Amino acid sequence: MNILTKVSVTAFALGLATETFAEEWNVSVWGKRRAFTEHVEKLAELVSAKTGGEFTMNISYGGLSKNKENLDGISIGAFEMHSFVRVITEIKIGL
Repeated sequence: MNILTKVSVTAFALGLATETFAEEWNVSVWGKRRAFTEHVEKLAELVSAKTGGEFTMNISYGGLSKNKENLDGISIGAFEMHSFVRVITEIKIGL
């Protein structure tokens, strides 16, 4: 590992050890569980395992926001993470 990678990993690990991070994130995902969402499920599994269950991700399929409103929901702090479709996001923010 180069020095920058070591510093980044150390900083991230120290950040997880502080109380500034939430212990639980609500994650808004549109649709149903499917191949497209498996990366979110795996991330939640790994985060929980690596932190001994002290940091968890509650994945909600449509329960936190309507399909096309995830960008709005995260901007007002309704949840900490979301998945999005690039085309819808581009239209909403005028790209």
